[in-house]
Amino acid sequence: PFYIEEITKSLEEMGVFKRVEEIETAIDLEQIQIPMSIQDILMARIDRLPEKHKNALQIAAVIGREFAARLLERTAGSKNEGADFLGELVSLEIIYQTQFHPELAYMFKHALTHDVAYNSLLASKRKAIHARIGEVIEKLYSTRLGEYYEIIAYHYEQGEVWDKAIQYLILSGEKALGNMANPSAHTFFQKAIDIASQKARDLSPDQEYAIYHAKGTTEFNMGRFSEAERDFFQAREVAKRMGDQNKEAESLSMAGWSLGTAKKYKEAINIYEEAINFGRQIENPIIEGRNLIGKGMLIGVLGDIQGCRRYIDKAIEIGKRINNPLILTLSLSIKAAESSHFGIPDEEAIEYLKKMIPMLKTIQNTRACVVVYNLLGYSEACKGDYMASISIFQEGLRFAEETGETLSRTKALNFLGWIYGDLGWISEAKKLNEESYKTALEMGSGYEEAEAMAAVNLAENAIAEGDYEQAEKYLVDLSKKSKTDPGYLVMKHRWEVRQLCALAETFLDKNEPDEAMHCAQKAFEVAERTLNKRGMIKANRLMGKIYITTKDFSKAEEKLNEAIIDATEVSNPPHLWSTYYVLGKLKEAQGFHDKAKGKYEEALKVVEKTARVLTDKEIRNIFLNSDQIVSIRKCLERL
Repeated sequence: PFYIEEITKSLEEMGVFKRVEEIETAIDLEQIQIPMSIQDILMARIDRLPEKHKNALQIAAVIGREFAARLLERTAGSKNEGADFLGELVSLEIIYQTQFHPELAYMFKHALTHDVAYNSLLASKRKAIHARIGEVIEKLYSTRLGEYYEIIAYHYEQGEVWDKAIQYLILSGEKALGNMANPSAHTFFQKAIDIASQKARDLSPDQEYAIYHAKGTTEFNMGRFSEAERDFFQAREVAKRMGDQNKEAESLSMAGWSLGTAKKYKEAINIYEEAINFGRQIENPIIEGRNLIGKGMLIGVLGDIQGCRRYIDKAIEIGKRINNPLILTLSLSIKAAESSHFGIPDEEAIEYLKKMIPMLKTIQNTRACVVVYNLLGYSEACKGDYMASISIFQEGLRFAEETGETLSRTKALNFLGWIYGDLGWISEAKKLNEESYKTALEMGSGYEEAEAMAAVNLAENAIAEGDYEQAEKYLVDLSKKSKTDPGYLVMKHRWEVRQLCALAETFLDKNEPDEAMHCAQKAFEVAERTLNKRGMIKANRLMGKIYITTKDFSKAEEKLNEAIIDATEVSNPPHLWSTYYVLGKLKEAQGFHDKAKGKYEEALKVVEKTARVLTDKEIRNIFLNSDQIVSIRKCLERL
């Protein structure tokens, strides 16, 4: 249709035919020459324009497919040449007006018309016009230049004004980073580096530091930790040459965080210690505090929980002393995460963190922001407020997707999958866990924790569906990987307890109670060593279940009583109803039907209390009709 429309206009402009009531040609048909391509037709139409019209159209094309009349006028350097012919170009249906306010703007009717007009210029003239446009935008929009950084960078790059191009690419990257658009920011910084290298342009020390530190930040936020490490060390070298100790300390700190996430644990711990001492030496408590957090978190995820607490408590003290929101947010995040996982949530830390998300967005710390979302969602789930938890995780997922924060998004999918699994919505849990698992495998290094958590979630989903063979595949594969790759050491103390318990379930299904007990006992040992109260509950409940199958009822009662005491203390609904359910099974096996009925009733009370907070009807109905809840009801009805 576009070809037909343009050839018709072209033939009419050439005088081949004229408009009358009936169609007739103005010349013999044999004399008509029809161009073979749409590009030829458009070029012919442009060539037939008066020279001033043509020049204006070509300048407009260099500005872009959409252009402001005022910018065209200033670039052309002549009011007549820049603006007077716009009305006629509109009447020829080459361009059309797109807006009147805040300033008059036009757009090429078709992208092909724009491309043909742009390519009709000699490369040298096109380059000069691009450079001129960059200059004009700087002057014309000087009071709101930030809106045009990317456009100015583009025109100076195309105009081969390299120093200006680099300047505005850096500004564009910083703007994108400020808006948490990490992929775009990375592209701008990389392009600035490429231009400086390929065109032999010298960067000022300030520019070089800004580029490498900011580029490292985008890579860290996107989960490219090895690349981030290299850039932060490069930024550190620049800071050394500048003699700026604070910048050097900042880069050293971020290099440590990158090393730790990239599985270079020993190097990371050494860098953290160096940065802690450097921060003290230059009397910079922010650097000292951030690296206390970094070292504490790293040794914590590697299983040294007591050591972690010592470093985090020091960081909290610094954060409170200097009233630094970021240090307090990061340190309290770790404290709150550990307290939720190990038993009772730290409400003071959680309440503080709820206020911190807007601040973290303001300072463009996307990683910390999504971590806080995940932590708050996890804490609400541990307390049994599932709707609040789901809402927080969904908000965090949207934010992670908008900012390109892949690692924390993958973990958020894990958490959400875990919650739906607890609520018996296995199909939705599997969908989220499979997406997390697939993403973690695709991303590779640095994503081992997310992969492990997803694998354990999927194994638990398979057990819930009675597919013990599939569950065993996930668990055995994870065991093999974790023996050879140090990346799986991160948070192993968390996922290993659940992995061992799930593996014990597969042995029970195969009627191998000794193997099942070995796994359950090992799970308890790991949980006890790392102060994991919820893991201890799970392992004790499982040992009680195993003892029931071997008819060792006294030991079963001992383990289940320990589990119910701890479950009551931490007030976690799934642990409560699950433990009461197994206690009911024990009493039933012992022939104490009234006591069994009482335990099942206790389990059902927890279930009904949980159902009342599930305000989403679909989730509530799925929960109440899930296999485990139905089993509790059937046991009660039978008695």
